Amino acid sequence: MNLPRVGFAGMTHLGIVSATAIAAKGFPVICYDPDSSLTSGLAKGSLPIVEPGLPELLAANGSSQRFSDQIADLSECDIVYIAPDVPTDDTGKSDLTGIRRLIEAVAKVLDRDSVMVILCQVPPGFTRGLRHLPPARLQGHGPRHQPGDGQAGAPPGGPQRRARLPHGRGRHREPARPRPSEHRSHVCCS
Repeated sequence: MNLPRVGFAGMTHLGIVSATAIAAKGFPVICYDPDSSLTSGLAKGSLPIVEPGLPELLAANGSSQRFSDQIADLSECDIVYIAPDVPTDDTGKSDLTGIRRLIEAVAKVLDRDSVMVILCQVPPGFTRGLRHLPPARLQGHGPRHQPGDGQAGAPPGGPQRRARLPHGRGRHREPARPRPSEHRSHVCCS
């Protein structure tokens, strides 16, 4: 069985810790950050953050955790977590400029079947503001909408279709699978 290749974009505290933990579970991980001095330092085991046990875990991951300053390397991934820390001022207001730029850049290089997950903390409604991304990046298994329709969660063409589970398992139903002609990529937030 081939494990999915996991990518992390943004090597701040959240990205480094999360990527290292996923690699420790055996997944091949690509860690992207545009700062080449940061990624080369991380590749040598030099951590810009302090977390108990993290240096040992990073060293144990070896070649399963790769660092890169080339965003195109994320095109190899099945799933990419957007994971930079979001700067927030003393009043609690977050500067989302950097994360928006990062999401747009990552969306351009991902394979059509790859999944993008927003791992960092963003305010409610943030993902609805991503309607400017290519429609293929917003469609898929999760909540969907047509750009400009104002109906987050509604797939293109109307309400979600429902289908019975096989073997008559009572009244429980699950959403219908996407049609083969539909793009399966999507943006998700945790």
